[in-house]
Amino acid sequence: MIRLDLTVELKKNRKRYIEVFGTEEIYNQIKDALIPERLGRTLEDKWMIMLNMRFLIAQKYKYAVVLLT
Repeated sequence: MIRLDLTVELKKNRKRYIEVFGTEEIYNQIKDALIPERLGRTLEDKWMIMLNMRFLIAQKYKYAVVLLT
């Protein structure tokens, strides 16, 4: 459900996110990472990398996103 929510958010505000991410290429990479290819093990290009996703997650759910490592 989270991947679907984030995909809808990206598509609904496409121009804004292209500006935020800097290029349409980065926007497309992030959008593609949210769409699973199959069930089972997820390949690296489909991982939700926090550096790329944190702003999108914060915007969609209206919460600050903090990564603790």
